[in-house]
Amino acid sequence: MAWILEEIMNMRVTVATACFLMAYEQRLEIVDAEDADQDSCFTFVRKGADEAKRLHSSVLKNNHGFSLKYLRKILTPVGVNVPDGPQLDSLRTLSDARGTFAHSMSKSAKYGEYKKANKVLTPEEARDAVADCLSICERIKEQAIALVA
Repeated sequence: MAWILEEIMNMRVTVATACFLMAYEQRLEIVDAEDADQDSCFTFVRKGADEAKRLHSSVLKNNHGFSLKYLRKILTPVGVNVPDGPQLDSLRTLSDARGTFAHSMSKSAKYGEYKKANKVLTPEEARDAVADCLSICERIKEQAIALVA
Protein backbone atom coordinates (compact mmCIF):
# COMPACT_ATOMS: atom_id res chain seq x y z
CA MET A 1 0.00 0.00 0.00
CA ALA A 2 2.91 2.38 0.61
CA TRP A 3 3.69 2.45 -3.12
CA ILE A 4 0.16 3.65 -3.88
CA LEU A 5 0.59 6.58 -1.51
CA GLU A 6 4.02 7.20 -3.06
CA GLU A 7 2.44 7.38 -6.53
CA ILE A 8 -0.05 9.93 -5.24
CA MET A 9 2.70 11.97 -3.57
CA ASN A 10 4.76 11.85 -6.80
CA MET A 11 1.71 13.00 -8.77
CA ARG A 12 1.60 9.91 -10.95
CA VAL A 13 -2.07 9.83 -10.08
CA THR A 14 -3.43 13.35 -9.99
CA VAL A 15 -5.21 14.85 -7.03
CA ALA A 16 -7.98 15.81 -9.47
CA THR A 17 -8.55 12.16 -10.37
CA ALA A 18 -8.60 11.08 -6.74
CA CYS A 19 -10.97 13.93 -5.82
CA PHE A 20 -13.24 13.05 -8.74
CA LEU A 21 -13.60 9.41 -7.71
CA MET A 22 -13.87 10.21 -4.00
CA ALA A 23 -16.46 12.96 -4.46
CA TYR A 24 -18.87 10.48 -5.97
CA GLU A 25 -17.97 7.60 -3.66
CA GLN A 26 -16.93 5.14 -6.32
CA ARG A 27 -16.16 1.71 -4.91
CA LEU A 28 -14.70 -1.57 -6.04
CA GLU A 29 -17.23 -4.38 -5.98
CA ILE A 30 -15.08 -7.42 -5.32
CA VAL A 31 -16.75 -10.69 -6.27
CA ASP A 32 -16.79 -13.27 -3.47
CA ALA A 33 -17.94 -16.22 -5.57
CA GLU A 34 -14.91 -18.08 -6.87
CA ASP A 35 -16.74 -19.37 -9.93
CA ALA A 36 -17.82 -15.87 -11.05
CA ASP A 37 -15.79 -13.51 -13.22
CA GLN A 38 -14.61 -10.18 -11.87
CA ASP A 39 -13.83 -7.01 -13.80
CA SER A 40 -10.20 -6.02 -14.22
CA CYS A 41 -8.80 -3.21 -12.08
CA PHE A 42 -8.77 -0.96 -15.14
CA THR A 43 -12.44 -1.74 -15.80
CA PHE A 44 -13.31 -0.93 -12.18
CA VAL A 45 -11.63 2.46 -12.49
CA ARG A 46 -13.13 3.16 -15.92
CA LYS A 47 -16.65 2.32 -14.73
CA GLY A 48 -16.13 4.42 -11.60
CA ALA A 49 -14.93 7.35 -13.68
CA ASP A 50 -17.89 6.99 -16.05
CA GLU A 51 -20.34 7.01 -13.14
CA ALA A 52 -18.58 9.96 -11.49
CA LYS A 53 -18.76 11.83 -14.80
CA ARG A 54 -22.49 11.14 -15.05
CA LEU A 55 -23.07 12.35 -11.49
CA HIS A 56 -20.91 15.45 -11.93
CA SER A 57 -22.69 16.33 -15.17
CA SER A 58 -25.94 16.24 -13.21
CA VAL A 59 -24.46 18.58 -10.59
CA LEU A 60 -23.41 21.00 -13.34
CA LYS A 61 -26.79 20.81 -15.06
CA ASN A 62 -28.64 21.47 -11.81
CA ASN A 63 -26.36 24.27 -10.63
CA HIS A 64 -28.42 27.16 -9.27
CA GLY A 65 -25.96 29.87 -8.46
CA PHE A 66 -22.56 31.25 -7.70
CA SER A 67 -22.55 30.87 -3.93
CA LEU A 68 -19.79 29.11 -2.04
CA LYS A 69 -21.99 26.03 -1.68
CA TYR A 70 -22.36 25.66 -5.46
CA LEU A 71 -18.74 26.50 -6.21
CA ARG A 72 -17.62 23.75 -3.85
CA LYS A 73 -19.97 21.24 -5.49
CA ILE A 74 -18.68 21.92 -9.00
CA LEU A 75 -14.98 22.61 -8.37
CA THR A 76 -13.82 20.32 -5.56
CA PRO A 77 -14.63 17.07 -7.41
CA VAL A 78 -12.36 18.13 -10.28
CA GLY A 79 -9.46 19.02 -7.99
CA VAL A 80 -9.88 22.80 -7.87
CA ASN A 81 -9.81 24.44 -4.45
CA VAL A 82 -12.36 27.16 -3.87
CA PRO A 83 -10.41 30.25 -2.79
CA ASP A 84 -10.84 31.43 0.77
CA GLY A 85 -10.27 34.70 2.57
CA PRO A 86 -12.09 37.98 3.02
CA GLN A 87 -13.17 38.13 -0.62
CA LEU A 88 -15.73 35.43 0.17
CA ASP A 89 -17.81 38.12 1.92
CA SER A 90 -18.19 39.79 -1.48
CA LEU A 91 -19.15 36.45 -2.99
CA ARG A 92 -21.86 36.07 -0.36
CA THR A 93 -23.07 39.62 -0.95
CA LEU A 94 -23.42 39.12 -4.69
CA SER A 95 -24.91 35.65 -4.45
CA ASP A 96 -27.50 36.97 -1.98
CA ALA A 97 -28.29 39.86 -4.32
CA ARG A 98 -28.55 37.51 -7.30
CA GLY A 99 -30.84 35.21 -5.37
CA THR A 100 -32.97 38.11 -4.27
CA PHE A 101 -33.66 39.26 -7.80
CA ALA A 102 -33.90 35.76 -9.25
CA HIS A 103 -36.69 34.78 -6.91
CA SER A 104 -39.91 36.22 -5.58
CA MET A 105 -38.34 38.88 -3.37
CA SER A 106 -37.10 40.86 -6.38
CA LYS A 107 -40.04 43.24 -6.30
CA SER A 108 -39.15 44.41 -2.81
CA ALA A 109 -35.33 44.32 -3.30
CA LYS A 110 -34.62 42.51 -0.05
CA TYR A 111 -31.22 40.88 0.35
CA GLY A 112 -29.99 37.92 2.34
CA GLU A 113 -32.24 35.48 4.06
CA TYR A 114 -35.92 36.00 3.44
CA LYS A 115 -37.00 39.47 4.61
CA LYS A 116 -34.18 39.84 7.15
CA ALA A 117 -32.33 42.63 5.36
CA ASN A 118 -33.60 45.57 3.38
CA LYS A 119 -30.36 47.27 2.32
CA VAL A 120 -29.85 47.76 -1.40
CA LEU A 121 -26.22 47.74 -2.54
CA THR A 122 -24.77 51.11 -3.44
CA PRO A 123 -23.03 51.29 -6.81
CA GLU A 124 -19.68 51.43 -5.01
CA GLU A 125 -20.48 48.35 -2.91
CA ALA A 126 -21.60 46.49 -6.02
CA ARG A 127 -18.44 47.52 -7.92
CA ASP A 128 -16.17 46.39 -5.05
CA ALA A 129 -18.02 43.09 -4.63
CA VAL A 130 -17.80 42.41 -8.36
CA ALA A 131 -14.05 43.19 -8.34
CA ASP A 132 -13.53 40.71 -5.49
CA CYS A 133 -15.58 38.05 -7.31
CA LEU A 134 -13.60 38.58 -10.50
CA SER A 135 -10.43 38.08 -8.44
CA ILE A 136 -11.87 34.82 -7.07
CA CYS A 137 -12.67 33.73 -10.64
CA GLU A 138 -9.12 34.53 -11.74
CA ARG A 139 -7.70 32.37 -8.93
CA ILE A 140 -10.01 29.52 -9.92
CA LYS A 141 -8.99 29.90 -13.58
CA GLU A 142 -5.28 29.79 -12.67
CA GLN A 143 -5.78 26.55 -10.73
CA ALA A 144 -7.76 24.98 -13.57
CA ILE A 145 -5.10 25.90 -16.12
CA ALA A 146 -2.40 24.44 -13.85
CA LEU A 147 -4.30 21.13 -13.72
CA VAL A 148 -4.16 20.62 -17.46
CA ALA A 149 -0.66 22.01 -18.01
